[in-house]
Amino acid sequence: IGFVTQSQPLTGGKGRVRLEYVLVTDAFRRKGIATAIVDAARERWPNIILTPTVSNAGAALLRSVDSRPHGRRHRGG
Repeated sequence: IGFVTQSQPLTGGKGRVRLEYVLVTDAFRRKGIATAIVDAARERWPNIILTPTVSNAGAALLRSVDSRPHGRRHRGG
């Protein structure tokens, strides 16, 4: 499960989109599901912000997705 939120803009324009949490049950971890959720979110919202992690597994996920070659990631600036 991935929780995506969009803040209200302070002035005209669009709010910022954030991927707040990615949850994968223990039975399905280490199968690429969280990575696929992050990739899908980045494909849909290229400027999505990935929020700080709350677990060691989340930190490892962010290190993994941010260390891939530029052509394979969709993170906006």
